[in-house]
Amino acid sequence: MSRDEYNPTKILTLIYNIMPILEKRLRDEAEAVAAKLSKIVPLNKELMEKIKNAIEKGEELEGFEGYAENAIIAGREFLKKVLTDELIEKIRRELDISIKPIEDGFSLIIPDTSGYIQASGRTSRLYAYGVTKGMSIVLVDDPKAFKGLTSRLKIILEELEFAPYDEKEAELIFREIDSERKIIRELRLGTAKIRVKDVIRSALMLVESPTKARTIAYLFGKPFRREVQGLTIYETSIGGVIVGVAATKGHLTDLIIGRGIHGVEVMDSRFIPIYGSIKRCLKCGEQWADGDSCPSCGSKEFIDKTQIIEAIRRLATQYNDIYLATDPDAEGEKIAYDLMCLIKPYNPRIYRLEFHEVTRRALLSAVENKRDVKLSLVEAQLLRRIEDRWIGFELSMKLWDRFKSRWLSAGRVQTPVLGWIVDITEKAKKKRNLLRIRLRDGPIIELLDPENLDEIKKLWEEGKLRVKVMNVSYEERTVNPLPPYTTDSYLKDASLYLKLSSMDAMRIAQELFEAGLITYHRTDSTTVSQTGINVAKSYLEQTFPDEFVPRTYRREGAHECIRPVRSLDSERLRYYMRMGIIRIPRKLSDLHFKVYDLIFRRFIASQMKSAKILTQRYVVDVVGNSIEVSNDVKIVEEGFMKVFPITRMRREVREGEYDVEDLSIRKIPAARLLSEGDVVAMMKERGIGRPSTYSKIIQTLFERGYIIERGGRLIATKKGKAVYSFLSQMFEKYISEELTRKLEEEMDMVERGEVDYQELLRRLYDEVMEIKKTQVVVS
Repeated sequence: MSRDEYNPTKILTLIYNIMPILEKRLRDEAEAVAAKLSKIVPLNKELMEKIKNAIEKGEELEGFEGYAENAIIAGREFLKKVLTDELIEKIRRELDISIKPIEDGFSLIIPDTSGYIQASGRTSRLYAYGVTKGMSIVLVDDPKAFKGLTSRLKIILEELEFAPYDEKEAELIFREIDSERKIIRELRLGTAKIRVKDVIRSALMLVESPTKARTIAYLFGKPFRREVQGLTIYETSIGGVIVGVAATKGHLTDLIIGRGIHGVEVMDSRFIPIYGSIKRCLKCGEQWADGDSCPSCGSKEFIDKTQIIEAIRRLATQYNDIYLATDPDAEGEKIAYDLMCLIKPYNPRIYRLEFHEVTRRALLSAVENKRDVKLSLVEAQLLRRIEDRWIGFELSMKLWDRFKSRWLSAGRVQTPVLGWIVDITEKAKKKRNLLRIRLRDGPIIELLDPENLDEIKKLWEEGKLRVKVMNVSYEERTVNPLPPYTTDSYLKDASLYLKLSSMDAMRIAQELFEAGLITYHRTDSTTVSQTGINVAKSYLEQTFPDEFVPRTYRREGAHECIRPVRSLDSERLRYYMRMGIIRIPRKLSDLHFKVYDLIFRRFIASQMKSAKILTQRYVVDVVGNSIEVSNDVKIVEEGFMKVFPITRMRREVREGEYDVEDLSIRKIPAARLLSEGDVVAMMKERGIGRPSTYSKIIQTLFERGYIIERGGRLIATKKGKAVYSFLSQMFEKYISEELTRKLEEEMDMVERGEVDYQELLRRLYDEVMEIKKTQVVVS
């Protein structure tokens, strides 16, 4: 690459490659320059020469030529500014590329993953009996470039390993290759003998979302795409099986309303749920499962999931096997069960695939370890759905009678959560006095409701107020890293650090999971698998090699924590996406990267050494009011806080008497209003709700107008208070925290196969009948 380079492709390639090690200000500038250059590449030779001549003569071109000229000038000037000796040395130390100054410019060596994959792929041939064996031999004349190629290839092909060249082993492989190519020659000449070879099987893989379907398919190369009755199928090869990946776009069926007790009939003392295909109104968005018109607005214009069901049934006859690859939780198991019921008459060879991350490694393992649908998980989810329908519908109808509004709703979990917010809203109306004192050359002291407030104010006004700091002591303490995220802790931090609502936080996490960047995000487990430990080890070996301390945080169950699936921080992820090494089937926003960064740093920190911190403790006396204060004042050993700080250092305080520089008194709420993160943490702590329902419960309270949000805090509305007051007075037995928690525990027992869900339905049925009989006074 010339020092006086005019080729925009070369300029852009170098800018992209050095971005990860630029400081933020220069990285932002680099992104702006790269954005301009990316709009003009590739540029033909004639136009490039014209632009070069114009720049050398100081001429300004017009139109696209002028835009291209300005982009190239910006790129040249940026590189001249940043390519210092210091940066070149930093590239040598930290990046997997090599850049060396030569007489008229730079020698740039960049690992070419796409070139390698294409070239090595051409060593195999597709023929009548499948794909022939191929072999690639890499001659290493630059160890750094080879290491870079290997690390980049492993991001795409996780299971890739290069073996040292062995002449004897190579000879055996060459013989196998020659044998298969001989067969190809015989086939062309028509002299080949018919050989019996394992027939390649095919499978239809069904997932919920189109993004997840595309991610899975593209993990194994560029898939063949086709459509059947409007349903897109991506065909690729996974573990020796030709797999067609298609998306159901969520649930296909739901409980109807018009039969039995809200869609559940009683037959021979058993409760039988009745399902219909889901329909969605094109006018108002209402969703229902029975009837030919929208129950909300009466429109007959709607989308019916029957179309997808028919397409899936037709596809089922075209493949040997069916893979149900829905999400790895009870709701995903229920969707898999519904699909099994819909497909089995057309193809009985149905298997469940379970994977907690959308990666090649996880998919290959899932295909290798196929299983049946777990009926205990299905029954638990069915119990949740029926309970939600029965109790929710019956209580909601009582609200409709009382308040004359069909927009109101209630539920076994929703209503206690509303009660917490109502309670804190009422407590927050009461006020307390907060005395805030700033000491001269000292800390700020806060006192709540001091009994002698008037005396303190008088001394301040007279200039006689003094504050004593005494009993100063120090302690060096060890601080362990927090475990990786579970759903509740993730939602709390997403609210605290990123100001995200629980609904937005779950949506972004879902999109990151489906894009193959994080593990499944609906989990209450902190367990780290060996794969996860390897991800952390790989990253820390490159960044903080002395800080790695593997921890499993093991809990019972198959689920894992929320963690990244690759050893790439957010900046390196951006870099590989720009370079085209990682291709994501959807555009990622800055918010996606911020959430990914939060998850990544929390996980990496969990696999690092503990920190050591010096803590200062002292007692403050303000006219007889004593307060014990504890502050962290010094980091002795940084440990995990290099990537995820959890405490802020304060200035040390000396013992003695201080003058008061400033004093203020203000009224504050007696109770701090709850944030969405606080509510989720309470649900987790009190054992009601589940990772899959936390955000939905809060969202429902917003939609019904029961709560509003101000400054990140939740406030119960007049409507919310009235609804909760009515329900707690009339139906306290059915919405109590204790009963809700007990039912959640029983549902867990159903999941484990310890309790018959029909027995629990019988008890719920009795409750529903009692609610039905309760008379409501209509206002």
